[in-house]
Amino acid sequence: MLRIAVVLLVSAAGLAGQEKPTAVYTLDHEQRRFAADAPLEKEVEQWASSCSIETGGEAFEEPALSLKCPSSAAPESEGGQTAALVLLRDLNENVYLAGCPAQDVLRREDERNAKDPDAEPDPAFAQILEDCRAVLTGRSFSATVEQETLKLVIRGRRLEMTIYHRRNPEMSLGAPYNPKPSRGSLGHAGPPTVTGGMPDPSPEEAPWAPPNEPAALVEARPAKPALRAPQPARTDLPTGRLRVTCRQGEVWIDQAWMGRCPIDMPIAAGEHRVEIRGAGKPQACASTVEPGKTVEVSACPE
Repeated sequence: MLRIAVVLLVSAAGLAGQEKPTAVYTLDHEQRRFAADAPLEKEVEQWASSCSIETGGEAFEEPALSLKCPSSAAPESEGGQTAALVLLRDLNENVYLAGCPAQDVLRREDERNAKDPDAEPDPAFAQILEDCRAVLTGRSFSATVEQETLKLVIRGRRLEMTIYHRRNPEMSLGAPYNPKPSRGSLGHAGPPTVTGGMPDPSPEEAPWAPPNEPAALVEARPAKPALRAPQPARTDLPTGRLRVTCRQGEVWIDQAWMGRCPIDMPIAAGEHRVEIRGAGKPQACASTVEPGKTVEVSACPE
C-alpha cells in the first residue's frame, strides 16, 4: 500500500503545471448579476465559497450532483455584469466547481474600472461574459485542466474559468469478501450468531441444521438490473492547438482577445483569423488548424 501511495504522489508531481486535455459535462449552473461598480473578483469568490455540492436522486446507485447556493441579499442591478458558477464533471469522473469569468480576467476589469469608471465597455470582456452565459446545464465541451484553471473550447474560442473546488473520484484498494447469505440458503456458512451466546430453540422451531438440497434443485434468481446515473456526454468535437510565438503585442483570434504574446491553446479544428495588435502595425492572417495537430504562427505576411 505504501508503494502504491508513493507511485501516486510521484505521478501527481510529474503532471503538475501541465495541461490535461479532456472533455467536461455541465451538471448544474447558476448565474448572478452584480452592480457595475462592485469589485467582481471579490464578489464571485465569496459567492463560490458560500455554495455547496449537493447529492440527490435516491433511485440511482451513483446519485446526481447539483449546485446549492444561498440567494443573494442584494438586489440585482440592470446595468451590472453577469457572472456564473458552474458544476462540471470530466471524463475521469473528477468534479469541478468553477467560476466564470476567471479571477485574473475579473481582476483586470476591476482595475480598469477603478482607473476610469466612465470608460467605454471593453468589447473583449463583453465577449467573455457572453461565452460564460452559454455554459449551460447539460452541455459538453472540449477542455484542458491546468492546476486551478479550467479552459473550455466554446464557439471556437478559449474560455478560462477559475476552479474554486475540486472533488476527485473515490478510489478503493479492495476489501475482503464477507458473504452474508440468508438463513436456509445453500451458501449459509453456519448457524446464526447472537451476542451473548446461542438462545435455546423453542418447541415450535427445530434446531438449525445445514441444508442438504442438491445445488441443481435450487432455482436461479434473475439478477435485478441496477439503475445508474447518466454518464457525462462525450464530445466528438475535433480539436488541435494554435501556438502564436510573437515577441510582444496582444493576440486576437476570431475577433476575441486571447491574451498577450506568446499564446499556446487548444482550439476547434478549422480556419481561424489570427490578429497581432499593439506591436507596431497590426498583423492579421488566416490559419487552418487540423485535428490533433499544432499550428505555429510567428508573424503574419504583409
